[in-house]
Amino acid sequence: MDPTTLDVIVTVVAALLLAVAVLGTIFPILPGSALTLITVVGWAWILGRVPRGRPASSARCSPWRE
Repeated sequence: MDPTTLDVIVTVVAALLLAVAVLGTIFPILPGSALTLITVVGWAWILGRVPRGRPASSARCSPWRE
């Protein structure tokens, strides 16, 4: 699977889970805070990975790199 496709899928799923988490803070039946924490950490972990063959964006265009 293309890394960009995986990023898009993960972002859409995270957005849906965050919407459910917002409803969870309004209606306490749903787990709002826990779901938000798990979603944000999982989203950052998956999007933070750098697949092989693709340099990190900060290494590619950093103005402080010599």
